[in-house]
Amino acid sequence: MFMRALSAAAMAAAVLVPSAYAQNKLITFTIDNETGTTIVAVYTGPSTDPEWGPNILSGYVYTGEALEISIDEVYGECLYDFLIEFDDGTSYEEYQVDICVLDGTEWIVQ
Repeated sequence: MFMRALSAAAMAAAVLVPSAYAQNKLITFTIDNETGTTIVAVYTGPSTDPEWGPNILSGYVYTGEALEISIDEVYGECLYDFLIEFDDGTSYEEYQVDICVLDGTEWIVQ
């Protein structure tokens, strides 16, 4: 009886797992660099995570240029923190950016 209940619970969990993955969403937006200096690194992660993720840039974003960002939102939340580093050694931090609202739009960094 216990094994049958355990099997039923495992099958129910297996059915629920794909539905959780179906809720993931690829969110894409553009960061426009209007800072007057070159962006050399962009770190991001969910606002609930105390650690920054890896640098998502593969090159530089010069002033006046734009960077398209795609985030596979797997955490079930829309609020993300961003750390942007510049070639002059300065950085800019923005907390609790609602990337779900940004989806398909531009974010101008000045």
